[in-house]
Amino acid sequence: MLRIWAVIAGLYLGVFAVLGQAPPGNPVTLAPEASAAYNPAGGTPTAGQGVADPVPQVMQVYVMSAGPSTGGSGNAAAAQDGVESQGTAFYLDAGGQKVIVAPYHAWAMAGASPSSGQVYLAGQVKGTPADGAKWTWWSEQARVLGADPAADVVFLAVPPQLKDVDALVPAGSMAVGRRLHGSGYAGGMIRPNRFDGDITYFGSETESAAGGWQLNFQGYGLQGGGVEPGDSGSPALTADGRVAGEVVAAGNGWILVVPSTTIEQALAGLPKS
Repeated sequence: MLRIWAVIAGLYLGVFAVLGQAPPGNPVTLAPEASAAYNPAGGTPTAGQGVADPVPQVMQVYVMSAGPSTGGSGNAAAAQDGVESQGTAFYLDAGGQKVIVAPYHAWAMAGASPSSGQVYLAGQVKGTPADGAKWTWWSEQARVLGADPAADVVFLAVPPQLKDVDALVPAGSMAVGRRLHGSGYAGGMIRPNRFDGDITYFGSETESAAGGWQLNFQGYGLQGGGVEPGDSGSPALTADGRVAGEVVAAGNGWILVVPSTTIEQALAGLPKS
């Protein structure tokens, strides 16, 4: 058994996983990834490059402590005023249902629930050639649509700043041996942090946090690196830019990922607007 740290900035989540052992003798072999035609978030990153270009579908998420409201928009998230925890979120379209996916344990570690407190999103969008195709920061108070603690996900409404951005789409089940990559906003940094790894096994994991919250799930164990505090909630992407799952923890050369199929099942239970 190996204890590894979670990746919410400034906070640590106890995760116990069967990682110190070799992969199971009969690892679960899942369906291969989709073709490499779809590519909204770019291809596999070059090894050793720790900083990634911004991706409009990936953004910062801030869980705020209870306090005076700063209004419906603005840069409160960037200022980190009253922030209890910070992670990463991503824009997903699953069968026409478009949402922002954020990690539930960001709320658990903040001692909050998705139905209370405040949550902000902050991200970057790219301008048109007419304005020099510059990246511009935006910040918006988010609206919670629903949550599934068993899947470690909170679903947020898509902010208006992403109305012209194509959402990421699920990849479906992944085979052992597939290489995944992604980027997140470690520590609230301005430039995304890049990570990658190879799926080594698919098996049972257990996460636990202060307050008695616990997550038991079937997930991917990746051998890789680059994940830092604040990357929790980042999408783990295939080479063609589809979402294989959500990063929930990492340490000692391992990355734990909740599969996109689990996220889709959780989203299917969300009332459609």
